[in-house]
Amino acid sequence: MPRLFEDLALARPLPTPHRQTHRAQLLILDDFGTHSLTDQQRFHLFEIVEERYRR
Repeated sequence: MPRLFEDLALARPLPTPHRQTHRAQLLILDDFGTHSLTDQQRFHLFEIVEERYRR
């Protein structure tokens, strides 16, 4: 998760949908909850989960 958030923070423009996570059939979010999330990180996480839920 920390690496994913770093990659998303550096991406300009933001990938839509998040290309790294969109292609994977299974997405494992490791180290989730080991640190508090910023508003931007919460937003990115929500977008990823919402997009995958729709598929």
